[in-house]
Amino acid sequence: MLRVHNLPVEGVELELTETGVMEDPEKSMEELLRLHELGVSISIDDFGTGYSSLDYLRRLPLDILKIDQSFTFGIGESDNDEEIVRVMIRMAHAMGLKVICEGVETEEHLNFLKAHDCNFVQGYFFSKPRSVNDMTELLENELYGSVNVMELRGNT
Repeated sequence: MLRVHNLPVEGVELELTETGVMEDPEKSMEELLRLHELGVSISIDDFGTGYSSLDYLRRLPLDILKIDQSFTFGIGESDNDEEIVRVMIRMAHAMGLKVICEGVETEEHLNFLKAHDCNFVQGYFFSKPRSVNDMTELLENELYGSVNVMELRGNT
């Protein structure tokens, strides 16, 4: 499909849930290896909520690990949740993966994740979900210089 639509492979990221990959780990491994060899970036979403084996996780051709928001919500509330997030970030980095933490809703969440070298974050702290039309308009406005998306935090 990349060739048919003349799309650059660098712009494609395949995001899979941990449980989806673990339904048939051997078949997933084969298919993901082929996609990764083509240059497709692969991420595991909702990490920590499924039943995956760390053995399979380390063998999958992953680029990004997304920590589920259920762990983020515990930042500032639970020492155990904070430690789990720290360990997941360190583990992912030790495996050469980048980390996205979902569910960032407060400045406390953001500061904690920055302090622990989380690569990327996403959540309502930055923006509520937007329609395709709203996002298109916002990105076009940024492209033409009338809006700086990074300055919109809290106003969306």
